[in-house]
Amino acid sequence: MNSKKILIADDHSLIRDGIAKLLINDPNYFIVATAANGLELIQKYFYYKPDIILTDISMPKLSGIDALKRIREFDSDVKAFFISMYLSEENIYLIYSIGGKGLVDKTISEGELRLALKRICDGGHFFGYGMSTEELLKIVKKYQGNKYSQKIEAHGYTEREVDIMLLLGDGCTIEEISAELNISKRTVETYRNRLCMKLNLKNTPQLIKYAVENKFDIELIKKIISNSTS
Repeated sequence: MNSKKILIADDHSLIRDGIAKLLINDPNYFIVATAANGLELIQKYFYYKPDIILTDISMPKLSGIDALKRIREFDSDVKAFFISMYLSEENIYLIYSIGGKGLVDKTISEGELRLALKRICDGGHFFGYGMSTEELLKIVKKYQGNKYSQKIEAHGYTEREVDIMLLLGDGCTIEEISAELNISKRTVETYRNRLCMKLNLKNTPQLIKYAVENKFDIELIKKIISNSTS
């Protein structure tokens, strides 16, 4: 029996080591390499030619999403699935739309990880125990061809994230953004933290600086979103 070669990519060594430990005694899988950022993921993929990539979405230098897009330009048969703290429908659609095979939580159990790997090795998808094929297709149909498909595939931001970046760029506080968008302060903080991860920024001041310096591009994204619904 040939072991399947696995490449794990995450910028946190604890995550990489934790996943590796879940598979260390399984003869079906062999951790051939690990990567700490998207560029390293691409380099090691073409060097080691793993059977499966298991990667984080947000990483330094290049995201897991963008890394997969680049790999698929040369190898459309690549099998990759993602680990993330954000299991939103938008992320599910994004990963599916670029040829990803699944999305699981970073707190995944050993049993669920083995099930995901087996299903993907067999040519299927895995977006969690509770996600049936019918439910996956419903999500794809929901986002495909509407404002989200263009927005997500082209820019990697959600509509709410764009709104929050524009408000931050205008100097609004968390409380003011919460009132403007009619969402809780905690929700605003969650989006803010997610944006920092996506943009590889360390804190809120850096995010505000980014929003101010890139306001024109962010407004352009907003116009694209608005035009796609008109």
